[in-house]
Amino acid sequence: MERIYELNQAIYEKQADAFIGDPLFSLFTTDIKARKKAIASICQLAIYNSKGETFIYTADDSYNALAIWERVGVKKLRNPFKVLYCHYKMITCGCIKEISTYGKRLSEIQKRIDLNKRRSDYYLNLLYVARECQGKGLASELMKPMLSYMDENQLVCSTDTNNEKNVGMYEHYGFTVVEKVQRIEGITTYILRREPIGSSSES
Repeated sequence: MERIYELNQAIYEKQADAFIGDPLFSLFTTDIKARKKAIASICQLAIYNSKGETFIYTADDSYNALAIWERVGVKKLRNPFKVLYCHYKMITCGCIKEISTYGKRLSEIQKRIDLNKRRSDYYLNLLYVARECQGKGLASELMKPMLSYMDENQLVCSTDTNNEKNVGMYEHYGFTVVEKVQRIEGITTYILRREPIGSSSES
C-alpha cells in the first residue's frame, strides 16, 4: 500500500469509473461520457470543499485499487480557483440541467452525510477496485492497515453508499448502517459508521 500525496486527473477518472453504475449518478444521463465527466467534477469538487485533510492510498501503480480517506476536523488550505474550476467543469459536463433538477434533494442528502461525518474521526470517501482486479484481496490490503490504526487509537470512521450491494462489503469491515436516507424516488443512501473494536460502545 502506497500513500499518494497529490490528487491527479488519473485518480478523478478512477473515481468516475467507481461511480459510473451508482443509482444516483445514473439519474443524471444515459450518456456514459457525459456522466463520467459529471462524476469526476463532482468528486473533485467534494474533495476540494472538504474541511479535512485528505489521505489517498493505492495498492498498485495503475490506481486500479484506491482508498480515499478524510481526516475530519483537521484544517487544510483551500484553493478557491480550483473550486471555481470544478464548478466550471460541472456546468460544461453535458448534464447540468439534470443535476440541477435534483439539487435541493441532493443537498438534503448531503446534510445527513455531513452530520455523520462530523461525528467521526475519519471518513471513507472512496473504496475502489477495478473490475479486472477484483478477487485478489486488494480491498482488504487497502482497508485493514487504516482500520487497525483506528482500532489501536479508538477512532471512529464512517462512509456512505447509494448501492445496497456495497452495504455487505462495508459490514464485513465492521461498519453498521446508522441511517437510510430517501429523498429521491428509487434511491436509498445508506449512511454507515464503524466504532473501533474494543470500544466501550460495543459492549
